[in-house]
Amino acid sequence: PNSLNIRAGKRLSVADAYLPPEVMARPNLALLTAHEVEHLVLEGQRARGVAVVCDGASMTISADRVVLCAGAVSSPLILMRSGIGDPDTLKRAGIRCLADRRDVGRNLQDHLLALGNVYSTKKSLPPSRLQHSESLMYLHGSDPTRSTGGPDIVLACVVAPSAAGGLNAPSYGSAFTILCGVTHPTSRGHIAPGGPGRNDAPIIDPHYLETEHDRAVFRTALKAARMIGHHAALDEWRDAEVLPGSPVQSDDDLDAFIASAASTHHHPAGTCRMGGDADAVVDPDLRLNGFDNIFILDASVMPTIPSGPINAAIVAIAETWASAPPRA
Repeated sequence: PNSLNIRAGKRLSVADAYLPPEVMARPNLALLTAHEVEHLVLEGQRARGVAVVCDGASMTISADRVVLCAGAVSSPLILMRSGIGDPDTLKRAGIRCLADRRDVGRNLQDHLLALGNVYSTKKSLPPSRLQHSESLMYLHGSDPTRSTGGPDIVLACVVAPSAAGGLNAPSYGSAFTILCGVTHPTSRGHIAPGGPGRNDAPIIDPHYLETEHDRAVFRTALKAARMIGHHAALDEWRDAEVLPGSPVQSDDDLDAFIASAASTHHHPAGTCRMGGDADAVVDPDLRLNGFDNIFILDASVMPTIPSGPINAAIVAIAETWASAPPRA
C-alpha cells in the first residue's frame, strides 16, 4: 500500500507537521504571508536581502542569510530575475546578467504517468480508502524478479477511471486503472523567465519523452500494466480493457497512446543541481556557487530525480541541512 501523509484521517502537510502553534509562537520566527518575491538584492558575492511586493507595495526584507525554498520552478526563476543565470537566456528576458551561472534552470526532470490503462468492471467498485491510489509497485521492467539496483518503472493501482484529457473513460465506480511510468527519465528540460518581472509567464519546456530510452522504457511499463490488468487474479473484477484497448499492440501504436495519455506526476526537480563540479549551481553544502550567504533547499538541487515521489526526499534534505547549517 501507499505511504501517505495522513494523521487521524486527515491529510498532514509539511506546514502542519513542522509549524504547529507552539513553533509559530517562537520569538525568533516571523511568518510573512502574501509577500511575493521579485528578486534577490545582491552586493558583490552576498545577498543583502530579498525584494518583495505585498498589497502592491514594494519593499526589501534584509537578511544575513537567504535560503530559497521556492521549488524546482520558482527557485531558478528567482535567481534568473536576480541576474544569476545564463547570459543569453537573461538577455532574451530583458535581465542584466550579474553572475554567469549557465546551469540555472537547466537539467529539469519530472516523472510522467500514463493516464491510463483503464478497465471496466463486472460489478460496482467501492469508494477508495486511500485517495484513489491504493498501491504502488516499483520494478525492473526487463526483469521483474531482480531485487538489486534502482527500479526503472512504476505501476499504480487506482480505484477509479483515470484518463488524460481527450480520452474517454467509464464513469466513476465502474472502472479501475493501472497507471504506469518511468522512474528515471533521461530526457532533460529547462526553465527560463519570460520577462524581468515576477508576473511574466515563465518558459517551461520539459522535453518529455525526448529520448528513445524513455519511450522504450515507457512501452515496457505499459506492457507490464496490461499484464497485471489482464491477470487471472482480477478476473472477478475485470470486464474489458477500455484504454488503450485491444487493437493497440504495435510499438508505434503504444508510443502514440503514451504520447496522448502521459501526464506529469508533479515531481519537477534538478533545475539548480548540486555537485562538486564548477558548473553545478549549488555546492554540496547547498550554497549557491559564487555567493557566500545564499542557499537553496528544495527539489531543484537534486542532480537526478529519485525513483519515487520526491516529497520525503525534500524533507530529508531540509532536515539534514537545518540540523547543522553551514556558516554564511
